[in-house]
Amino acid sequence: MVWLRRMFFSCILISIMATLHARAEDKVWLSIGEFPPFFSSTLSHYGVFPHIVEEAFAAEHIKVEYVFLPWNRALRMAAEGDYDGTPGWVYSKERAQQFSYSDPVLIETKVFFHLKSLNFDWSSIEDLKPYKIGLTLGYFYGPTLARAEVRDGFVFERVSTDLLNMRKLAAGRIQLFAVNREVGLQIARSEISAQDAANITYHPKPISVDAQHLLISRNIDPVRARFLLDSFNRGLRKLRDSGRYETLWKEDIGVPFTPPPNP
Repeated sequence: MVWLRRMFFSCILISIMATLHARAEDKVWLSIGEFPPFFSSTLSHYGVFPHIVEEAFAAEHIKVEYVFLPWNRALRMAAEGDYDGTPGWVYSKERAQQFSYSDPVLIETKVFFHLKSLNFDWSSIEDLKPYKIGLTLGYFYGPTLARAEVRDGFVFERVSTDLLNMRKLAAGRIQLFAVNREVGLQIARSEISAQDAANITYHPKPISVDAQHLLISRNIDPVRARFLLDSFNRGLRKLRDSGRYETLWKEDIGVPFTPPPNP
């Protein structure tokens, strides 16, 4: 009978611990920064990416709390375990040492914006040599442009913000501007004059196409990390299967939808 009592109390203890663990897990803290229209403290649900993350976790009964920081600090503090994770990152070997990656959440497509008056087409990197190309400090544009930046015969100018590059493009100070497609469209819609925006278009050929993920820190409790990652991936699949995922994209972005690859 003694062993029965011990088993009974052990089961109760395990049940209590599981309940406490579940209560600790029903909220996730994520660090993010400004990158409209994907992330912004001024947008509904903080932008399309946080909105998708919020609803994916909600499908698994987990509430999301966001903290806005400069992006480099958002990444560093999540890596150190001050936050559970940070969304909106493409894969890198360096980050994979500090984070576990979710299934793909969004696809980031970078393209060249240019004036409509420029008869521009390109199929290979060599086609870019005649043009002065605007890039933004701190951004990686994929291996194609990375190789071109260190070669002779190409002209690149890096400035501090995407908005400054778009203004330079409108003024004719650069001929091409490499930028995330949705970010470029957002700037044209809301941050430059309607007259300038009407003169600008983009080439449909992608410079690069990258999957963006939610990162969960490897410096939080590993059981919690696995719980959060598995819960998010399940919730994300529910959004995709139900059609809600595509609806969120269209509501928040209002431009053509590009689905991420199936995991």
